[in-house]
Amino acid sequence: MYRNIPDDEDEPLYSNRSGRTYTAVFLTLASIAVFRTAFSPREISTETQDFVQDDQPEEALPIQEMLQVSNEYERKKSRPLGDGLYPLGASKLVQVQKETLLNLASGTNSRWEVRRKSDDSSLVYTQVEYTKSSTVIFPEVGNYIVRAFITGQVKNISHEFSVTAKVIRYELRTLSHDDRKTYFEALYVFYQVSQAEGVKLYGGKYLSLNYLVRQHLYGAASIECDHWHDGAGIVNHHVGITWEMENSLRMIDNSTAAHYWDYTMEFARQQPWYESAVFKSDWFGDNSPGNENHVVSEGKFRYTPVMEDARAFSSITNPYGLLRSPWNTNPMPYLMRHNKTVGGVAYQHFPTCGQFAAYLSSGSVTFSKIASALNGELHGPVHIMIGGHWGFEDHKAIWDRVHDHGYTTMSDFLLYSKFLWRQGFLRLPETCSIDTPHEECMPKCTELITENYTAAEILDLAGFDKTFTKYKKLKRVMEDMNVSRTDLLATLCHIGSPGEMFTSAAPQDPTFWPLHGNAERFIQYVRILAANGTISYNETWGYHHQDVPSDTHVVCDWDDVDSATTRPTCYEGACPGHKEDDILPFVKLFPSQKDKQYSNAEFYALVSPFNEDLPYAYDGLSTWYGCKDSSLKVAAGL
Repeated sequence: MYRNIPDDEDEPLYSNRSGRTYTAVFLTLASIAVFRTAFSPREISTETQDFVQDDQPEEALPIQEMLQVSNEYERKKSRPLGDGLYPLGASKLVQVQKETLLNLASGTNSRWEVRRKSDDSSLVYTQVEYTKSSTVIFPEVGNYIVRAFITGQVKNISHEFSVTAKVIRYELRTLSHDDRKTYFEALYVFYQVSQAEGVKLYGGKYLSLNYLVRQHLYGAASIECDHWHDGAGIVNHHVGITWEMENSLRMIDNSTAAHYWDYTMEFARQQPWYESAVFKSDWFGDNSPGNENHVVSEGKFRYTPVMEDARAFSSITNPYGLLRSPWNTNPMPYLMRHNKTVGGVAYQHFPTCGQFAAYLSSGSVTFSKIASALNGELHGPVHIMIGGHWGFEDHKAIWDRVHDHGYTTMSDFLLYSKFLWRQGFLRLPETCSIDTPHEECMPKCTELITENYTAAEILDLAGFDKTFTKYKKLKRVMEDMNVSRTDLLATLCHIGSPGEMFTSAAPQDPTFWPLHGNAERFIQYVRILAANGTISYNETWGYHHQDVPSDTHVVCDWDDVDSATTRPTCYEGACPGHKEDDILPFVKLFPSQKDKQYSNAEFYALVSPFNEDLPYAYDGLSTWYGCKDSSLKVAAGL
């Protein structure tokens, strides 16, 4: 059944990790670019083996030799990095900055030498003795030549092999105790260091947490439309921002990576989602703090600050000047979470292996459907469940009566409200002083608009009938339940307080960062299965729009809006950022990129698992511990 699911409490079977260095050195790519860190050639002690000296009797040389490589994770799991699926030609995949054992498949004793492929004179490692194996640390991302010198009929015959070193991203629960500690220590530093301080400590390419929160806000909290979500650009944007974060994280400690969270494991363990190990105090902390404001107040990330007085830093803030979604007018300057959404449980469990597998076994695998699924059911619920939504007790009874009939969900409330905000029906205070009570700094539907239109007209003008098919049935239910359009509008216009993960400021929550690796490795696996003929995959750029309140297909032009009673011009269309030729905001991901920006199509090609110069890889593509026999392929019936 569900085999080999890692135990969060396991002590590692290995403890000698490579020495970490807190360094300001930036990583670069070889070919597209090479991650460069300061490193001088050094001799690394070899495994204790029987030595063969030059003056010993000659041996017959094997006709052909094969190189074997492994690190402690591969030996423990008895499977290669990436499940051996990354297509690197004749090159072997190894983990950068991790001790890697080299040996010949024949078991022949040899003397080892490692050089950078780009510069044969650049010696990385050499040894004098002849041994069955040797332990090497590959210092930088890039390509290497490994030579094994063997004594035989002709002295010092060498065999040459290609090795590709990449940053390896692991599932958090499979990390050794030491490596997991390293990850969280570096992540904690990342959450403490400001942009200015980070540039001073680590160099001009450092991007701080606040920088990335602002970047996400500019994409997702734009009043015209959402440039990052509910469209075909969803995957690229989140792969890009995770790559940016990983670069900064590795400037803090170059032995770690943007490790991922396979949240399908919780359901496989029959574990309530809120009891997941990721919410332990020394991991990401409580999923639902008991204090009145639901501020994360215990554990490593307790009282994680939200940037105050942020208007000089960001053009998007909330009315209190916090680096937060505009419509999230909560004045608390700390990270917040709640495991309830509008008083109830929005979802019973995290997305499951079965849900992922269904998209492989559907018989019609398309990029548009995969992109839609990775925006929605395969990852969206995790944001909602961790963030939560509270703070509108006076209005909750109305929503409960509507929700109980199944025509809407707990999470729809906030999504409907954002739709009203983008179309100008719901407005925010421009500023609120720090001593303004929260109840006096709430979003509201402007009085002049509500005087000019009835609630029913506003809901119709906002396109509820056209955009959300369930609304037609909902209106009949409301009539039966004696819930007026005025009641519904008043409820939607009182947004309340969502936690960060359920907002456009989601990177403020450290659980944001491991979340999207699961989505990326899924689509990498889809591309590999298609390439080897296991599935048919239509990669035509597009997006499968669904009947959900966030997927509105509406873009609003606010250029001529000059008063609280003027509405923007809204039209149906794709939000910029989601079309194939739209340009993404990510620069300096690797040195040769510099300030060049990629289109969606170009970036999708860049992050292909077939791109040998992509600097990172995943520890497993087919291995999903939340699946039966830990195999997504088996779960999909392929």
